[in-house]
Amino acid sequence: MTVPTPAPADPINRSEGEGPMNLGPQHPFLTRTGAGILLAIGITFTVLSAQLPTGSFVQPDAGTWPLMVGIALVFFAAISLLLPERDAEALDTPHSEVWRFSLSLAMCSLFAVLFSLAGYFIAISVFVFAIAKVFAKPTWWQAALIGMATGVGIWVLFGIVLGLPGP
Repeated sequence: MTVPTPAPADPINRSEGEGPMNLGPQHPFLTRTGAGILLAIGITFTVLSAQLPTGSFVQPDAGTWPLMVGIALVFFAAISLLLPERDAEALDTPHSEVWRFSLSLAMCSLFAVLFSLAGYFIAISVFVFAIAKVFAKPTWWQAALIGMATGVGIWVLFGIVLGLPGP
């Protein structure tokens, strides 16, 4: 009679007796660099969005919300730069999640640039393709299909069904 060997411990569903997940070393330079990159993106975004007409709070214009988002990004990135370093053992997410988050922020910036160059529907299709590829990890053709279907679906819903003009 053979005795089944126990499966290795699941890092997600750890039992109470197991200690915290070891995430490995985290270099302080990477944390500061990430916050500095976000600060630079936030400043650039704020300066560019300030060139758009902002209108008023009663009647906001095209630059109102981008300016608010840019100011918030600068604020939170500056706070991240000023906060003390955290120990890698205290983090709950693996490093791959940090890189995914950083990549998604870069994709949001790419969306903003592509939006001004190619229009909303192409930009949203490329953005959804990239997000699907990073987070859901489908094959290339599946991600392309998801991106195109999202762009066409938004156009059909808002342009045809609801009769709202696209940006």
